Amino acid sequence: MDICVGIKLSKEKVLNLLAYFDDSSDIPLHEGLNFDTYSEKLSQNAYFVLATDNGVQLGFIAYYLNYEANFAYIPQTVVHLSARHRGVGHMMFMSLYKELQDKVFALLQLEVLKNNTYARMFYAREGFVEIEVHGNRLLMEKVLAL
Repeated sequence: MDICVGIKLSKEKVLNLLAYFDDSSDIPLHEGLNFDTYSEKLSQNAYFVLATDNGVQLGFIAYYLNYEANFAYIPQTVVHLSARHRGVGHMMFMSLYKELQDKVFALLQLEVLKNNTYARMFYAREGFVEIEVHGNRLLMEKVLAL
């Protein structure tokens, strides 16, 4: 498995990524998202962690870097249904932690649906703790050791 971190993608590549992983979330990615607008936003502002195996996309993490507040925010984490329970998510996060620590970022945040029990358990295993409720979502954070 290959993990690439800190990748910037064109709008077209982000759009293809979202379409490829659309059915790999508990709620399809296209529900509540305009792929065209969202892919533009991600291509302009986000960095990516990409996991592949022999050219097959296994998962991705999109993340924003806030240099002023010294933290990173993850708007999207997806592992393809065919690649689940193989450590793909953990390996992507391990690569991201190293990248953020090298850039001296101290905090990583994300939101997860309150009813997404499996994702919440995964993030808890990764060291994230729940800090706030935002409607039907939970804000979770992980302090990175510097």
